[in-house]
Parts: sequence; structure tokens; C-alpha cells
Amino acid sequence: MMGKKLFTATLGAGFMSVSVQAADLEVIHWWTSGGEQKAVTVLAEEFDKLGNDKWVDTAVALGENARALTMQRILGGDAPVCRTIQYLSSVRRID
Repeated sequence: MMGKKLFTATLGAGFMSVSVQAADLEVIHWWTSGGEQKAVTVLAEEFDKLGNDKWVDTAVALGENARALTMQRILGGDAPVCRTIQYLSSVRRID
């Protein structure tokens, strides 16, 4: 029983001593037009205010180019932290 208590105490102390460091978080997206870029700038500024992490903006013209860049980076072992994803390739109006 004493061994379990000691293990639990050691494990708890280990979690308390973990340090969290700030990170640069790269976000790949294709929001490059004037209004889109303004919006993503607001997102980045608000994200930066949340803590020590820093938004690193990688704006790429056209979704196809952003997807290709992301795949190249993943396959090369240098994946970005975040990337925008388009869920629907087309939207149809239903009457």
C-alpha cells in the first residue's frame, strides 16, 4: 500500500513540475482577399492575446495551393499546426 501512495505522490509531483513553453503556431489558409485578410488578422490578434503562443500566418492564394503546400509539408515531416479545411466543394440551393 505504501508503494502505491509513493508512486501516486511522485506521479503528481511530476505533473506539477512540467513547464509549458510558448510556441509559434503556424496556420496555413487561403484567406487572401482584402476582407478575408482583415478577418484573419483579427483572429490572429485575438489568438495572440490568449496567452504566450504566437499565431504565424501562412496565407496562400487559392485553396488548391494551400492543400498542396500542406501535403508537401506533412510528407516532408514539417507539418503546420493548423490548416483551414473546406468541407463542401460546392453548395447547392434547395428550394
